[in-house]
Amino acid sequence: MLIRDNVDTHVDALMRSLIDTRSWLTALFTLGDLAAAIRSRLKQLQYRPGLLDAFLAHTGLIANPGST
Repeated sequence: MLIRDNVDTHVDALMRSLIDTRSWLTALFTLGDLAAAIRSRLKQLQYRPGLLDAFLAHTGLIANPGST
């Protein structure tokens, strides 16, 4: 997911070109669009608990993921 915050380097011609050449980037234009995308992705993640463990393990915040 790409979130643009209007920082100068994020809105220049080079960044626009990089975004336009990547068909997998989807533009969300409202907070409602973003909220719907987040709800959808979280729903998908509930069926993949191992993936959530992996996310946490890679942060280094949990010494033994999965052993709670």
